[in-house]
Amino acid sequence: ELVTKSSLHQEVPARFNFASDVVDHWSGMEKAGKQPPSPALWWVSSDGDEMMRNFSQLRELSQQVADVLLGACGLQRGDHVAVMKAKDVLYRAQVSKARAIMAGDKVAQAVDTVAPDCPSLKTKLLVSEKSWNGWLDLKTLLC
Repeated sequence: ELVTKSSLHQEVPARFNFASDVVDHWSGMEKAGKQPPSPALWWVSSDGDEMMRNFSQLRELSQQVADVLLGACGLQRGDHVAVMKAKDVLYRAQVSKARAIMAGDKVAQAVDTVAPDCPSLKTKLLVSEKSWNGWLDLKTLLC
């Protein structure tokens, strides 16, 4: 039987949370011994440096970041957080009404340029080996 785009139907859940519906599920399978640890995230830098995390490690890191957002950043469950690249920073920050922005050092300058036009923005989290004036260092907060 020929499968066409119109013959496909995907049920979309009313609420979907990737962290709990996917990462937590597979982390639980790993911890219960029902699934061997397998890569959930495999990142390779332009220099060839690699970072690999299994689902249990990714869940733990996700929980640590959530604790930072709720604690040091003063966010509440349900608050919007934007994670973005330099492209379209102003538009995305305004449309998402993000109270916090998490970005690398390449994007931090663009965020600082548009921040005065983003009234919802209260917290800026830097994901970098560098420090940036006016930004919280996520790596330090995770320690």
